[in-house]
Amino acid sequence: MLAPGLLLFAPPSRGTMLLVPLVPASAASVENVGLGAGAILGSPGPLPASRFVEGERTRLLPAALAHGMILVSIAPRICGEATESPQ
Repeated sequence: MLAPGLLLFAPPSRGTMLLVPLVPASAASVENVGLGAGAILGSPGPLPASRFVEGERTRLLPAALAHGMILVSIAPRICGEATESPQ
């Protein structure tokens, strides 16, 4: 049963998500996509060029997919990453 396992990584409707570029060309715009979708940027993620963002899935998911990225539900503390404080 693969489907139930994949649901663990489905992005929440609102909260912290990991924005992951799938192709190198999209890596340069991770921050721009997050900010453009109204998200608050967090710390860099554990995958190359990935970034934790806090926002709404309804805004982030279409923007991410349009730029060759995916959203993953995973908290920074699970990845061993420290979160940045908003400035």
